[in-house]
Amino acid sequence: MTMPQVHVLVAEQEGATDRELPPRLEELGYAVQVAVTGNEKPVHTAIVESVDIVIIDTHLSGSSDAFELAGRMRDKADRPVVFISSEVSTDMARRAAEAGVYGWLVKPFRNEDLQATLEMALQRHQLDRELRTREARYRLLAEYSTDMISAHAPDGTLLYASPGCTDQLGFTTQGVLGSDVYEVIHPEDFPIVQQTHEAVLGNDQPARMICRVQTRDGQYVWVETTCKSQVDPQTGETIEIIAVTRNISDRKQMEKERQRIQKLESVGTLAGGIAHDFNNLLTGILGNISLAKVYTPAEGELGKLLTEAEKASLQAKSLTQQLLIFAKGGQPIKKQMPITGQLVDWTQFALKGSNVQAHFDIAADLWPVEIDEGQFSQVIRNIVSNADQAMPDGGCVHVRAVNSPHADAGAPLAHGPLVKISIQDNGIGISEEHQPRVFDPYFTTKQRGSGLGLAVAHSVVAAHGGHIGVESHLGEGATFHIYLPAIVAKQERPPAQTPPASTAKRVLVMDDEQLVCDVACRMLNHLGYDCESAKDGEEAIGKYRLALESGRRFDLVLMDLTVPGGMGGIEAIARLIEIDSTVHALVSSGYSTDPILKNPSTHGFRGFVSKPYQLADLQQAIEEALSDQDTPAQVDRSYSIC
Repeated sequence: MTMPQVHVLVAEQEGATDRELPPRLEELGYAVQVAVTGNEKPVHTAIVESVDIVIIDTHLSGSSDAFELAGRMRDKADRPVVFISSEVSTDMARRAAEAGVYGWLVKPFRNEDLQATLEMALQRHQLDRELRTREARYRLLAEYSTDMISAHAPDGTLLYASPGCTDQLGFTTQGVLGSDVYEVIHPEDFPIVQQTHEAVLGNDQPARMICRVQTRDGQYVWVETTCKSQVDPQTGETIEIIAVTRNISDRKQMEKERQRIQKLESVGTLAGGIAHDFNNLLTGILGNISLAKVYTPAEGELGKLLTEAEKASLQAKSLTQQLLIFAKGGQPIKKQMPITGQLVDWTQFALKGSNVQAHFDIAADLWPVEIDEGQFSQVIRNIVSNADQAMPDGGCVHVRAVNSPHADAGAPLAHGPLVKISIQDNGIGISEEHQPRVFDPYFTTKQRGSGLGLAVAHSVVAAHGGHIGVESHLGEGATFHIYLPAIVAKQERPPAQTPPASTAKRVLVMDDEQLVCDVACRMLNHLGYDCESAKDGEEAIGKYRLALESGRRFDLVLMDLTVPGGMGGIEAIARLIEIDSTVHALVSSGYSTDPILKNPSTHGFRGFVSKPYQLADLQQAIEEALSDQDTPAQVDRSYSIC
């Protein structure tokens, strides 16, 4: 492969040309141009740019001084320069170095020396050009990187800071150069920084650390830094430490949120287990109370006490709902009901022990709504509790409820009719800045509180097909408006408390809690049903098969969804359908957010009754389950629960 010919420009003093130099260069294979320069004849840049290397006679004088000419050629044309002279002094060598001269030939010299000097100058110039290109590339990367790139001396003195440092931390480059990098480290993180610093000194292995650094406004941000020493190969000592730092505050916040969610999920799982056991106990309490009320005059003192105990038990039922709703995301198990009295009960319960009073303005003909009572009671209690906390010195909560035939501007719903509930306080109010975020999870302006109350309220109302909004001005209190679809056409059937007149039917109760079996059978007996019980699915299947074979089949099976350590309702109903496709079964569970309660027919059940249940709840569920005697039960095998 033929190497390209090197072009040489010889710049000589006018009247003092070296006639021997060009022929010698041509003899060595170079292409030669001669430029005669003087006071009136400067060398044009275009000529210099057309060659690869320049030879200058140091005897140039005047405006074409050799050293100045060499500097101009370096700056404007980026061409290597070699000097030729009859002598070399210390001052000349210094000036040549400042001008960037790449070689020096002292007359007389041999052709071999001439060629070696030119080739070495060309090689050095090429290396310098590549080095400058690399430096420009890395400087460009550093200048435009969003990461913070810095260099500091082993003692911590800051030597370089990229624009990313000023953008992220707010300091000016001039203001921080020469400062101690350790001054911005959070005091609690100083040990890990010191440990990392010592780890990189004297070796070329990188080290990584996570710490907090202070911004110009005094705040601390989390950063992740990878640092590495520049080591002197001769002494092995660290010259400087290069650090690449990234702001990871957002990542840290996400990790913190993830940990909070994981904790919440753990609490939710625990709460679910507690709710199951607690609701089993409440089933026994509420069932016996509802039976006792049947035999007790309602107007008597004992009847009033039983009613109060019943209310307290129903309030206890919903205590675990908030965590279950938010952590489990349970769908509401809705039923049609009036809420006139419930709004009063839920509000007064939330204000127990408070110095805040409640005022009610509820329409006497308020339409019923279709709600999950446990979930929606939590909505009202959360909003009222917020109002209570907004009035530490006391005040009044106004609860209004009216019928709204059509959706209005405050309720972005598809259509009416609606029930509009407004809860107003005269507390400190909510700033316009914070109003768009009041329903965000974990957002709170209170020193105490998880920031979940209004997030849960929003989630529940949305799941009910409704809307919740807020209007407020600082110092003037806040009003929360809730809009729910109303039920106008059909009214809820009043629960019957007397046994049916029909022939006694047989019911099989399956539950692992004997207390639940006992109270369920007691209520069923009162309603005129014959009752047997089983502790798990295996026993229930055995009893059902035996009754079927003996001609005394059970008209209904009431099955617990979950049986710890045994066969639960899902597996048992599938087996029962194989035995008898016309089996009528109700599912019961203390996990009120279980999706099976939302779609019981998908698993072969005729309906559900959520624990704890009262006499009226049980009677209504049984009557509805037995109303369709001819349709065979079916299990949708394609249905799955995540």
